[in-house]
Amino acid sequence: MSSPFRNTFVVATLFLAVLVAGSACQPCPEKSEQTECEQDVTVTEEPVFVHNRVVESMKMTDRTGWKPIKPVTVRRGEGVLFSVEVDTAWIVIPDGNIKKVFGGTEWAKAKSFIAFKVENGSAVVMVPKDYPDSDFDVEIHYSIMARDGTDSSKWDYVHGENPPPRMIIPPQR
Repeated sequence: MSSPFRNTFVVATLFLAVLVAGSACQPCPEKSEQTECEQDVTVTEEPVFVHNRVVESMKMTDRTGWKPIKPVTVRRGEGVLFSVEVDTAWIVIPDGNIKKVFGGTEWAKAKSFIAFKVENGSAVVMVPKDYPDSDFDVEIHYSIMARDGTDSSKWDYVHGENPPPRMIIPPQR
């Protein structure tokens, strides 16, 4: 993907995420410092197994500058740990059934997505046990925007092995 096209795609993705998150998250009248989104994303069940996905910089080894993020197969009841070893990353998962477990900040959730920010730390999301069944694998292509701290104004789209990164949820059997 050429650099001008990639930059346009990145800006469009971030703008869409902010636009949807802003319309989905309205202040709660009883708690002005909290939003409906923050209340909706907390989950009480714990994942039975957690897969680790690391967002890290690869200085001078890859033209993108980021270590590729491989696809991961996540069964119902399992989680995904996003470890951010750089300054900051935004993760947008376009599936409203995915649940927050812990970590991260600035969580936003709507019917069609969940988004969150991780700064030099980690966050865990999970595929709930009651995730809708399917006759085939469900592939969720998610987006990660990151910056490595050397240039706080430069955000990059972090690709997977075959971009974009993805979660594969197999059918229940």
